[in-house]
Amino acid sequence: AEANQIRASILDMAHCIRTFTEEVSEYSRKLVGIVQQIEGGEQIVEDSMGMAHTEHVPGTAESARSCVRAYFADLHETLCRQEEMALSVVDAHVRERLIWLRQQQEDMTILLSQVSTACLHCEKTLQQDDCRVVLAKQEINRLLETLQKQQQQFTELADHIQLDAGIPVTFTK
Repeated sequence: AEANQIRASILDMAHCIRTFTEEVSEYSRKLVGIVQQIEGGEQIVEDSMGMAHTEHVPGTAESARSCVRAYFADLHETLCRQEEMALSVVDAHVRERLIWLRQQQEDMTILLSQVSTACLHCEKTLQQDDCRVVLAKQEINRLLETLQKQQQQFTELADHIQLDAGIPVTFTK
């Protein structure tokens, strides 16, 4: 009787081991399938005429890499467009600034010429006789008035303008 009990226990254990082995084997097959899905590989397929050939099947790893590459390619394109736009803004600012500065240079050249002409006229007037100096009084007063206005305009302009070669650049997120 005891031997029968031991035999029954062994049979139960054998049944449990068989069930356990089947579960482990099934799990192992699933692992193989998951690995194949991740890695991808070659698959035999039939075409419309019944001819078998191998076809590459991308795995989930390859698909994920493709997704990442596509995302960063798009990001790179967006950054390139933003860079081009930012550079065009800088170029436009530089162009406008240089045009303005060159206009100021031209205005200063004209101003210096006018001041020089006025000084020459005053020097010539100093060399003339008393009668001509008295006759030139109104003209000299107009010249001095004009020079004072120009000096005042220049001072106001110079006070409001910062002579700075810097180009402002601002980045926003």
